[in-house]
Parts: sequence; C-alpha cells; structure tokens
Amino acid sequence: MTLPNNTESSTKKILIAGETSISVNIANDLSNSSYEIIFVSESIDTLQKLPETKISEGHIKAINTDITDITSFEKYIEEDVDIFLALTNSDSMNGFMCQIMKHIHNIPITVCVIENANYLELYNNLGIKTINRTSLMIESITNSLN
Repeated sequence: MTLPNNTESSTKKILIAGETSISVNIANDLSNSSYEIIFVSESIDTLQKLPETKISEGHIKAINTDITDITSFEKYIEEDVDIFLALTNSDSMNGFMCQIMKHIHNIPITVCVIENANYLELYNNLGIKTINRTSLMIESITNSLN
C-alpha cells in the first residue's frame, strides 16, 4: 500500500496496530516516506522485527501494549494522528478499532484489513477504508490478463 507523500510543513502521523510481518513491512516502508509511524503491538517478537535504526532515529515509535484492551491501547493515541491502520489477523478487532479511531478519536483516515469480503460494504459505509487480500489478488490477476 502506498499513501501519498505529504509535502506540507508538518509530518503526517500514522498509528499502526499490527501483529504480522506485513504490518512491520508497511511501517518500515512508510517510515521511508517522511511519515511519523507509531507502531503498537502486543507481540514483543513483532516489535523486535522493526528496524532498530528507524526507532533510534525517531521515524518509528514502537509501543508494546495489549491492543485488544482498548483502555490500555487508547493511552498511546496522540491527538494529532492523521491515519490509523488496523493490520492484525482479526477482522472483528480491525473493524472495531477503526470505528473507535474514526468516530471517537476523530482520526480522519482509518484503514483495516478484512479477510471476510461480506464485511467490506459494511465498513465502507461507516467511512472506513478496507483492504481485502482476495479482492486485491483478483484485481491484480485480472489486470495482468488485460
């Protein structure tokens, strides 16, 4: 996923809730594009996969907390977060966190990974952007054949 690079005077902040190697790769990639990344995970193993240089240089802020405990997780939400990415392995957790971030914390852009295509329209109707791997693969294959 590529987000547009911001050329305004302030750096955009992206809050990522992640438990997967894909979420680590996305955090690393986005930190190369002048975004400030706040990466929250309950897994120490996941956090240890983040590039140490990016953390020490302040491009990625790594936070170990239980992302399923909203009270604990909410302590790390900074007021000026522009984008929230829910990249866990749980559709329900991703959707739930995006709803909280969008409608309670007023984060303007929320994106969640949803494996069950039946929920895509529901979350899109709530103003939450969704990513579905199956749909992306179908689209990619179809485009490759055309």
